[in-house]
Amino acid sequence: MWPEPIALQRDLVGPRGRSIPSVIPFGALQLIYPAGYADSALSPHLPQDKAEIMGGRTPIDEQHAEIPASLADTVIGAETAREIGLLRP
Repeated sequence: MWPEPIALQRDLVGPRGRSIPSVIPFGALQLIYPAGYADSALSPHLPQDKAEIMGGRTPIDEQHAEIPASLADTVIGAETAREIGLLRP
């Protein structure tokens, strides 16, 4: 059995030692909308073309998400960017 990806763990520690809540509920494999979606403005919301970096998966439908092939298939969402200091609060 493979270890859980870091995005599935409860919290991560940010650059200033603050806890960053994950965008996937602990023990679940589905992403939280809108924080876990690369393009939350997309209509309809599914399927997505990219993965939000902290979510670690590309949502395909209500029950399925895929691990992206590379970092080129991910984006840093606004909530993640604020949490790690790339955007102002």
